[in-house]
Amino acid sequence: MSKFYTILATVVLGIMLPSCAGFLDQKPSDSTLSIEAITTPADAQVALNGAFRAMSNFSYYGRQFLLYADFKGGDMTPPSLGLGNDALFTFIHNFNMSNFGEYWNIMYYVILQSNNLLAALDEDLVKIVSESDQTAVNNIKGQALFVRALAHFDLVRIYGYPYLKDNGASPGAAIVTEVLNAKDQLVRNTVAEVYTQVIQDLTQASTLMSKSKIELGANYYAAKGLLARVYLYKGDWDNAYSNAVEVINSGMYQLYTPENWVESWGIDYGSESIFELPVRTGENDLAQSSPTFMLRPSYVNNGQSSLVASKIFETLLNEDPQDVRWGIMGNETTNEGHAWLVKGRLGWVRKYEKNNQTANNLKIIRLSEMYLIAAEAALKKSAADKNTAANYLNAIRKRSLSLAPAQANDSQLEDLILKERRKEFLCEGHTYFDYMRLGRTVRYDQTLFPIGPEGRSLAIDWNYYKCVMPIPIYELLANPNIVQNKDYDIPL
Repeated sequence: MSKFYTILATVVLGIMLPSCAGFLDQKPSDSTLSIEAITTPADAQVALNGAFRAMSNFSYYGRQFLLYADFKGGDMTPPSLGLGNDALFTFIHNFNMSNFGEYWNIMYYVILQSNNLLAALDEDLVKIVSESDQTAVNNIKGQALFVRALAHFDLVRIYGYPYLKDNGASPGAAIVTEVLNAKDQLVRNTVAEVYTQVIQDLTQASTLMSKSKIELGANYYAAKGLLARVYLYKGDWDNAYSNAVEVINSGMYQLYTPENWVESWGIDYGSESIFELPVRTGENDLAQSSPTFMLRPSYVNNGQSSLVASKIFETLLNEDPQDVRWGIMGNETTNEGHAWLVKGRLGWVRKYEKNNQTANNLKIIRLSEMYLIAAEAALKKSAADKNTAANYLNAIRKRSLSLAPAQANDSQLEDLILKERRKEFLCEGHTYFDYMRLGRTVRYDQTLFPIGPEGRSLAIDWNYYKCVMPIPIYELLANPNIVQNKDYDIPL
């Protein structure tokens, strides 16, 4: 392509694109680092750091996307109207509600950043003068592919129907693997095509990435962990199992014990963390845009209390009052004057609290997920192994101190695995996607926050058209090749 996008200067630029034009068709109005400026491994590392930093933006893993699956999955509920993101819980989102275009914008922003970096590397613009330079560049390229894969996967989960609904035949996201020409108008690829691209990127990435632990960035095991997750969503149980078990058996990571699980949430790069996004005070501390701010009550550092654990989740966790995971649940209120909260109720999720600061690393892939992927995949793979499934499940189930271990002959073993995922990954972005990928019914608690008839029903599944988000209106208007999701109103 002859006319290239340049690397965008800041995350802010990615969020503040004109609402009247399609994100994929916009040439940035400002930049500080062009492709031609990436000439050394150090330059490439700076560009890569920018992509990771963009992923921690509040519109992506910094807050909105991280909490999306809990708002929509029934584990969290808004305690009152008008505290933020109510429409995610009520499903009152339409194509003309521009605030929901933020997912589309930021994820493609991250993809464009990674593609700019990959273009510079593939065109040999980076000068390599030593073997160590080559190793560094290979590792950077692998991480850029990892970033691109994760952003595409997240896009297809929000805007495309679950793979197993129709074997990926429905529209997914637009695959972008090159630096865009200013006149390019892309089409939505099928869900299956997006999965193929994501798997291809991660497979290539794993051949380039370091197997050593990396704090700022991703390594080989992060690629393998993400592959395990992608294969799980695809229903490729054999590959999900093999990738998850490879990470488990590497010995690189260790599960938190029941005794140290709670304190692990105040530790950056703990023993379970396979991939984290750093959030540092004074650098990119998200402050009032953080999950911490949204979750904590208003009387604690002026928190927003936009969502609290639902009664459904509270009942689920209360299967064992001795479950160590109660340790990250705080009292919703300790004083008067907060009528929307229930005094003494353990509904305030404190996973992202660290010394009462908003700066707290974002844990994206953890070892416990690999155990629960291995458990589910062992149960469903071609050579099904219920004993192995129960063993992997019980490694995490130990956090429920009073519950007996799961048994291999339990007819409800799959349900127990899914239930354990809900308990373990509250506010980590999993529940809604887990139920959708399996065609399960999501049920909602409206005792705290009833919704009107214009909202969704008390139970939905993947047949409800609003189980996926609408393509933003500005993208439809700017690019006639982009089709809207089925049954959403089409703009005139």
